[in-house]
Amino acid sequence: MNRAHGPMERAAAHDPAADTRAVVRFGPARFTVLAPALVRLEWDPRKRFEDRASQFAINRRLAVPAFGVRPEGGALTIETGSLEIRFENDGRPFHAGNLAIRRKDWPGDRFWRPGDEARGNLGGTARTLDKVSGATALEPGIISRDGWAVVDDSRSLVFEANYESGWLTPRSAPEEGPAPIDWYYFGHGRDYRAALRDFTSIGGRIPLPPRFVFGVWWSRYWAYTDEELKAIVREFGKNYVPLDVLVVDMDWHLEGWTGYTWDRRKFTDPEGFLKWCHEQGLRVTLNLHPAEGVTRHEERFAEFCRAVGFDPEVVWHVPFDCADPVFMRAYFEVLHRPLEEQGVDFWWLDWQQGDASAVEGLDPLWQLNHLHWHDMEKRATRTGGTPVPPEPTGGTPVPPGHTGKMPVPPEHTGKMPVPPEHTGKMPVPPGGKRPLIFSRWGGMGNHRYPIGFSGDTISDWDSLAFQPRFTATAANVGYGYWSHDIGGHYHGPVDAELYLRWIQYGVFSPILRTHTTKHPLAERRIWEFPTVFEAAREAMWLRSRLVPYIYTAARQAHDTGVSLCRPMYYDWPEHDEAYRRPDQYMFGDDLLVAPVTTPVDTDTGLATIDIWLPPGTWCDFFAGDKLEGDRVIRREAALDEVPVYARAGAIIPLAQPTMRTRDLPRHLQGVRLLRGERGEASYYEDDGETVGYERGEHAITVYRQRRADPSRHMIEIEPARGTYPGMLDQRARFLELMGFGPIAAVRADGAAVARMEDDELEEFWLRDDESDWTVILLRPRPAYAPLCVEIDLAPAAPD
Repeated sequence: MNRAHGPMERAAAHDPAADTRAVVRFGPARFTVLAPALVRLEWDPRKRFEDRASQFAINRRLAVPAFGVRPEGGALTIETGSLEIRFENDGRPFHAGNLAIRRKDWPGDRFWRPGDEARGNLGGTARTLDKVSGATALEPGIISRDGWAVVDDSRSLVFEANYESGWLTPRSAPEEGPAPIDWYYFGHGRDYRAALRDFTSIGGRIPLPPRFVFGVWWSRYWAYTDEELKAIVREFGKNYVPLDVLVVDMDWHLEGWTGYTWDRRKFTDPEGFLKWCHEQGLRVTLNLHPAEGVTRHEERFAEFCRAVGFDPEVVWHVPFDCADPVFMRAYFEVLHRPLEEQGVDFWWLDWQQGDASAVEGLDPLWQLNHLHWHDMEKRATRTGGTPVPPEPTGGTPVPPGHTGKMPVPPEHTGKMPVPPEHTGKMPVPPGGKRPLIFSRWGGMGNHRYPIGFSGDTISDWDSLAFQPRFTATAANVGYGYWSHDIGGHYHGPVDAELYLRWIQYGVFSPILRTHTTKHPLAERRIWEFPTVFEAAREAMWLRSRLVPYIYTAARQAHDTGVSLCRPMYYDWPEHDEAYRRPDQYMFGDDLLVAPVTTPVDTDTGLATIDIWLPPGTWCDFFAGDKLEGDRVIRREAALDEVPVYARAGAIIPLAQPTMRTRDLPRHLQGVRLLRGERGEASYYEDDGETVGYERGEHAITVYRQRRADPSRHMIEIEPARGTYPGMLDQRARFLELMGFGPIAAVRADGAAVARMEDDELEEFWLRDDESDWTVILLRPRPAYAPLCVEIDLAPAAPD
């Protein structure tokens, strides 16, 4: 179930020196017991062990687990609650003859030894999907079906002073002789969630992105003018299509791959354009390709030269150098901050800078990700423009014919009282914006810098079919926020059916962002695809409704290390079928998604997909129909259908559909309940913008449901726990019931709730028998008080 949760008690974020009580030194070896199933293994003939933060591990000061040490002459045995580690000091680096580790629940005399082939490693992710059609190779991850995984951190760079400094340096190494060894042994068996918890304990938590990133992004590589982009935004409104983020590709600046100066032939008033976008409730990101440095045609070239010690009258070009602190300080202060003051919300760090720099082993992409993130983190008190206007929008229009299970039917006029302090906007408190970048995967440790841009895929069915596996498997290295080019990139034009299926997959992926290459026939506006427009819009409205569920799962990822999209084997590690189904995945704790990635049959108009339902009872998320699991089912899906199943008894946080995530009403909280014997879920909320969540500024409301007897169902809502700036004391609620069958009566805190007969009721319930869907709309009540809703089921209710 979607388990009720609060922030886990975790160690400090950036303290690389382990507690000395966790350290065992034995000759040229040092062992650090970080957790019962996680141990750091170091070997250095000079005994100069590394305590600085590395690119992989930034925090080693964890609670010291119980363990025992037995030295026996030249040998050493360490026993933790999970592992037995044996080392014999023969003067040589770790090898199969002097080091062995056994997990205590392994049968017989089975040990891991250096050099063992990692046959069962379940993979991680890859830097890019550029020009990929279908599958591509993935780097190894930190979990394995073998029960162990080893991360070799021996050659990663370390931070010179501390993690916050941002500057990396190679490790010291002897001029001759064996190189030092620095390994991390993950021996978690099939407890993959525990492995991820320990991984993010030492590697850093997965940050919680701002809430708006989970809305709809518009992107297309084209030389738009400011007026053309405004026209597209207006088209979104005219066609009732939600939108949150406007991505402006590289043609915002002057000619060349690299640029920092607005092309005023296209953007006559950049600051006015950004202000207009913010007034529409949109966030804006601009594309960067930093590799070519800074040239004389830039507006701030002279200022930049003086900042790095060059004479602007003599030089015409300053090469890019990510390893030079002077260059990078000017890079941020002279080139980026003025644009951010104009209103640029975050940067799209496109990848053109190769994999080498002036510091041996320093990947420019890794360094850019880190420095951009920490530049935003250091300046967290700046809001960067006016992202949210103060005045209300006056409501959100609902597209004609919308069928996405509204909390109230379209004919209802919506007489839900709104507390007077609610303005319809989520204010940005002075606590500062959360860091956010949009970049490529730079390697281990980059889970600390979301969001990911997966690159320029080929627009074909094979590419779409690979993306569910690619996205879910990235959870194995904590990189849980991939953003794909919805529709594919090359070669621009996309078939309507393929585009629709890509959008439907995007609804159930971390980030929903359209994109394509610069091609005159490359269309990504969904209203220009009339045969699939209604289904595509319906999908995007569903995404709008799912934001509370996604945001709750994102907070869980921060707390536990388990990403929003994750493979099936996290929950069913002992079932072979879970490993054979990379084309389906869990979306949060309670939803199983099996995207359609093949075309429909031309005769039937249906696509066929085989789906493994794990053990237990499952419900169709859209219809409520129950299915027993532990079997493979064959499902046919029409163009407007996406196979999504929920655990029986699941409770899914939902919102009213809105054109902007900023307009999600704080005074109204809702959930969808799938009928089952019992279920429990948390609804997480915070201000959606600032780093206050790291200081405990948030609220959690726990929902429970249970079947009291054959004719009565109970829904219990606990008092909210916690608070944050903007939290309201009064809260209205809607409860959507799927698959409950006919209902005879509803009571809230013992008082009868009327069945709706007109649209003037303050609270009511109504039912659609055809779809077996019921909604209960409850008037505002104190958020910090419990609420109990009783449902009398009609005698004909199905079991």
